[in-house]
Amino acid sequence: MFVSINRLEVPDDASAQRIEQGFAHAGGMGGVPGFVRFELWKSPDGHSFEVVTHWQSGADFDAWRTSDAFRHAHRDTGGTERVKSQLVTYDVLISR
Repeated sequence: MFVSINRLEVPDDASAQRIEQGFAHAGGMGGVPGFVRFELWKSPDGHSFEVVTHWQSGADFDAWRTSDAFRHAHRDTGGTERVKSQLVTYDVLISR
């Protein structure tokens, strides 16, 4: 199992609302090879998010990031230019 976490820091409430709405209206990831699960986490202060995706393997995640489907899914992200993003990835060693 492989997990990617995209940490988003948003500068204001309007940006946070755009993030939430964007993910709420996004198409599903069903049918993407190796995709297991998606989660969107929000901090209590409302100004940071964790976009968490679970994959069968790191290779599946890499294939998604270089795919036309990825580019299509991220094409309408205008208005989030002030959002800071940091991607971290992990191999899951233990899951119970």
